[in-house]
Amino acid sequence: MTATESSSIPVHLKCHRHRPGEKKLRKSAVSAGRYRSFAVEKRRFPQVLSKHFLHPGLLATCDGTCYPEDVVWFALSAPVRGVRQAQLLVYFEPQYSEPLQRDLMRFMTSVLLIFGICVLPTAGLANAFASEPLLDESGPVRLIFDTDIGNDVDDVLALGTIHALQTRGDCELLAVTITKDHPQCAPFVDAVNTFYGRGKIPIGVCHSGITQQQSKFTVLADIKDGDQLRYPHDLSDGSKAPDAVVVLRRVLAAQPDQSVVIVQVGFSTNLANLLLSSADDISPLNGRDLVSQKVRMLSVMAGAFEPIDGKVHLEYNIVEDIPSAKTLVRLWPGEIIFSGFEIGLHAAYPAQSILEDYNYIAHHPLSESYVLYEPPPHNRPTWDLTSVLYAVQPHRGYFGRSDSGTVTVTDKGETVFTASESGRHTYLTMTKEQQIRVVEALVQLSSQPPGHLPQ
Repeated sequence: MTATESSSIPVHLKCHRHRPGEKKLRKSAVSAGRYRSFAVEKRRFPQVLSKHFLHPGLLATCDGTCYPEDVVWFALSAPVRGVRQAQLLVYFEPQYSEPLQRDLMRFMTSVLLIFGICVLPTAGLANAFASEPLLDESGPVRLIFDTDIGNDVDDVLALGTIHALQTRGDCELLAVTITKDHPQCAPFVDAVNTFYGRGKIPIGVCHSGITQQQSKFTVLADIKDGDQLRYPHDLSDGSKAPDAVVVLRRVLAAQPDQSVVIVQVGFSTNLANLLLSSADDISPLNGRDLVSQKVRMLSVMAGAFEPIDGKVHLEYNIVEDIPSAKTLVRLWPGEIIFSGFEIGLHAAYPAQSILEDYNYIAHHPLSESYVLYEPPPHNRPTWDLTSVLYAVQPHRGYFGRSDSGTVTVTDKGETVFTASESGRHTYLTMTKEQQIRVVEALVQLSSQPPGHLPQ
């Protein structure tokens, strides 16, 4: 493809940040299906600019056998018959900071425009690095939901949101693990999963002694209408559910490498215990190595990254198990994206939706849980839902993200973020315009009917 030919084809500009331990770029991302790639070549950044952007033979990287070694990699894919657009993929090594990467992307856009190539932004360059890598966008997101369900109702809305996203084909819920230590929580989760037609999803529990008090709404698991459970389910006694770490290890071991996204919206108890787990008959890997091999992202609702009412906020999910939170941020081998207290606080769920959007069935576990927890008029913050939304749809521009850095947890439970080019932690940001979209998306998702309404 010559420069003249390429200038008549719209180009999608996307990026992929190479992660430590990633061995190979998948051929299917570039050369299969709608696109095919050209000659393989590698250059460091100055050579790429001088040669490839100012030379008819643009093209570098990836036929599926190359190992990423240099600072920046490019792959320009020509359209196959019937597809009138091309794709420029940009691969960055992790030592290049996100601000510098954004600058490079803007510069590349300018160069392409100078040469008459139409650049089609995917989610805006400002948010280009807040989205998940292009190479991981094949198929539904493989999701594990780790929750302290029972302590607050946003966990229930978040679980409903996951089911709606799965019905839409955006994710697959692999397991639910629970960090609230009460035997009614697991049956309640089983009841909600069954309501959505997915009663076989594995559920794991912990025995930590943390938040053992009775929930206001998990009693729905035991409520009967006549002789029948209002919300049928198989798991009647949560104390007989398997240990959360066993469930996590079993599910992770069965998944492809770098394919799993974990959403943690409660305490860090289960994931800290997973990191500290030893090799066993499930996997020869210890917990940290298993996570490194199988998990590509951890989306966490925890901490606070701006003052609340002018004061440092000690966030509940952190302070209820500070030792585990410290273990998580210190030992987690991959990327962690935090949704701080301020995000859900500024995107409250409208009580009017609870009153009006769930009436397509006589009894709905989400709306009934909401009313039992705190009846309308009461707009509950969407803390846990925001972590789910980002984990499954990072490319939709609902949120921005901070620069890279490292989060530490103090002895009091404060989350302290220190910017660092080598850091693996970021936190979500949200503009007023994004807040409107986030609330609308969460209302539509959480109130979406199951694929088959229970009888």
